[in-house]
Amino acid sequence: MLKLWREPPGLAWSQDWDVFLTGQAGYWPSEVGRSVAEFVTARVMIYAQLGKMRLTVKMNAGHAFVVQADLGKLACDLVLLPTDQGLDVRKHWTHLGQPRLPSGWSNSGVRVTDAVPERGFGQDRLVRWVNTGSIPSPAKVQWLLEGVRQALDAAGASVSARPPLNARARPLVGLPLFGTGAGGFDALRGEVLDGILAECDAATARYGYDLVITCRLRSDYAALQARRRRQNAGSPAPHGDLLAEAERLGKVARTGGLALFLGAGISQPAGLPSWTDLIRRLAKRSRSYADRPDELLEIPAIDAALLLERDLGPQFRESLRLELSRPLHAVGHALLASLRTAEAITTNFDALYEQACAATFDERPRKLPWQRAEPGRPWLLKMHGDVDSENLVLSRDEFLGYDTLWRPLASMVQTAMMTRHVLFVGFSLNDENFVRLGRDVSLLLDRMKLDRVVGTVLTLRHEPMLSALWGEDLRHVAMATPETDSPAASRLLDIFLDHVAMNAASDERSYLLDSRYAALVDDADRAVMKKLTELGQAVGNDDDRWRDVSELLKRYGYR
Repeated sequence: MLKLWREPPGLAWSQDWDVFLTGQAGYWPSEVGRSVAEFVTARVMIYAQLGKMRLTVKMNAGHAFVVQADLGKLACDLVLLPTDQGLDVRKHWTHLGQPRLPSGWSNSGVRVTDAVPERGFGQDRLVRWVNTGSIPSPAKVQWLLEGVRQALDAAGASVSARPPLNARARPLVGLPLFGTGAGGFDALRGEVLDGILAECDAATARYGYDLVITCRLRSDYAALQARRRRQNAGSPAPHGDLLAEAERLGKVARTGGLALFLGAGISQPAGLPSWTDLIRRLAKRSRSYADRPDELLEIPAIDAALLLERDLGPQFRESLRLELSRPLHAVGHALLASLRTAEAITTNFDALYEQACAATFDERPRKLPWQRAEPGRPWLLKMHGDVDSENLVLSRDEFLGYDTLWRPLASMVQTAMMTRHVLFVGFSLNDENFVRLGRDVSLLLDRMKLDRVVGTVLTLRHEPMLSALWGEDLRHVAMATPETDSPAASRLLDIFLDHVAMNAASDERSYLLDSRYAALVDDADRAVMKKLTELGQAVGNDDDRWRDVSELLKRYGYR
């Protein structure tokens, strides 16, 4: 067995598992060689003890995420887009730029363009176009997969030459589900999905980057997740206790019992500042504190915000809006939106989760309290206000006056804790208003002699004091040990959420009535599928009398 140059804390070795070893976090295998290329074929297994949770880690391999999302609005380092031999680009991709014809471009030669900077958004993404549309007749899956393979190899060259955007632990490559549009592979759909998953897993192992496969349609997403579970794709996977937690939360989401509570930590991978960085940035815009931001950091953030608001005057809200506005959401937002939970709460001012939900619900959730909730539509309660509104809860004065202006919203938060299992993501649990609301619910449940556990909080690292304070009210799931840096721990959180989402989709069959996936329907269901398709044609989409029937058919992919 290979020896490490130094022993990582908390790691115990086992030869039962098989992964690639790299020098991530400074742990270099002395007996293998100096470069990644020299030792990626050395196989060992590493077993990581992460507090009370355990995670199986492929230390060189990246991770392949699956989301329902608009790729054009996802923050990543490189975007791979479909085109054909004539470099035709679909209308919804044209805003990202136009491809340049590379040398040797043909159906049987070079099928990936050179990388060019994205046009617009100002996020420094790179774009490559991939010839997956000029399909020789008859269509061959291997031809499609060869183009995907070329693209993923080219992606390795693109992202290796620069650091990851937004301080991610690994570069992130985004791609659509190639071959599922006008690709002509309807009769071979399962082979296409399996092949793309295999190519993506192989590329993340070769190059170590992460990638995200984005699906615009729910039927594509559900079908891909179903094939993914069959072949156990997308590793590294949570192991032991973490795997059990991902399965448990996925089941709660699948049965409609989950509500989300999102804090600032979920938005930092999209390039938004932490509280400390936000205070520093606002201080630079001020007259009184531009040269001494560290003094503001010595007092509570809500008091620093009050001083900055007084100093900046009318410019404070506009400065805040500029600092907290981003055009692209993170993969974490897409993973949470893919759960399609009907109820969500956030203390964030930004609109990134709402943006991600536009792809999964076809429209943004109702934003409370600026909009009224409507039956059958998802809603997002913005507990501390919105960056585009005049009402924000940021300074101490605003926190102290919370009950006067926002009491109905506080009641909704308590209702969610009483009626749903609340998943806290990126939230520190030290918000004074939340602490008071949570304690009221806890005391009531205790008096009624009911189970006091109202939710699960996901933390980047094990926090003993947090567990001691909230242990009877919340399940605590830590992603990493205290020694793990924030980008690496944040990446583990995304991987965990990816497995929650995969488990949440385990019973979803929204592709069964999508004619593109007819090849995936077994003989036993084919007759039923035919009858339901005929019913959909008879009912139509515009007759209100059959609206409930139409909605039910849409849930199974009828279009």
